[in-house]
Order: sequence, then structure tokens, then C-alpha cells
Amino acid sequence: MDNMLKIRTDLLLFDHLNPRLVEFAIDTNTSEDFILNILWNNMAVDEIVQSIISNGFFQNEALLIVEEEGKNIVVEGNRRLAAAKAILNPEKVKGMAKYADQISEEIKAQVFELPVIKRDTRKASWGYIGFKHVNGPAKWGSYAKAQYIATVHDEFGISLPEISKQIGDNNQTV
Repeated sequence: MDNMLKIRTDLLLFDHLNPRLVEFAIDTNTSEDFILNILWNNMAVDEIVQSIISNGFFQNEALLIVEEEGKNIVVEGNRRLAAAKAILNPEKVKGMAKYADQISEEIKAQVFELPVIKRDTRKASWGYIGFKHVNGPAKWGSYAKAQYIATVHDEFGISLPEISKQIGDNNQTV
């Protein structure tokens, strides 16, 4: 059973293996600030910032994390993490200046720690992530979908029919 925890935002790291980031040719040496700006400039993080400013951070939207080499890696929720990091450190994102006067101390307090669900391995999260982003409500682009399915198949040894079944793929997307 998963336990929801709260972890300080500055202790949560972006996933360098995030399929959305594959096309940007990042690697394990790419800085958190660089990834933050990639997400901001290409993944509509400003929409999440606006939502958090208006509604607060939805606590039921926990990020999924795994611990790798002693670090908390966000395997699901990198855009929400980017929004929280941008709110806490608006100087790190060029486009945040227009939101600076709207960010209250209450909003900063809400994103200082984020709700997370910690999984033992990436493999333990693939079914949920696959459903959500390949065939579910927050679809990735075709390249990101293909990259993710290939990773699940190749690295976790999951068959394509099993991937299809687990993510609810009735349209032969896999």
C-alpha cells in the first residue's frame, strides 16, 4: 500500500529520464534549473502556476517519486514540481515576473512541501504513468509515448500486450 508523505520541494528532483524531456537531449548532468526552464518554455507550466495561485495546490494530486542514489526523483508530476519550484524561486524562470505580485506567502507555504507517494522502483509506477500519459487524461505527444512504452518494454520486460492491457489501450496505440 502506498503512503502519502510530504517532502520539501527543494529535496525533490526532476526526472532526467522523463519521456517528455527525451527530445531535449538532457542527461544526468543537466541542471535542475535548466530542466525547470525547459518545462516552463515547452510544457505550459505557467498554466499550473496560474491554477495554484488561484486555487492553491491540490493536495490530492500527489507526485510519484522513487529514491535513486539517495535522491527523491519525481517520476510523475514534473510539471507540478516545476510550478512549485517556480513559485518558490521566481527569479529562476524568465516568465515568472508577471506572476510575482500574485504569489502570496500562503501559496508559498502550500508548495514548500509537496504531497508525494513513494514507490520502491520505477517499475512499480509504470502502469499508472502509462495509463495517465499514453492513453488517459494527460496524454503525451507521440514521441514521448513511444519512448515510454519502449522503456517499459525493454527495461522492465513487460510485453506489449500486457502494457496495452494495463493502460487500457483499446485502440492499439501500443
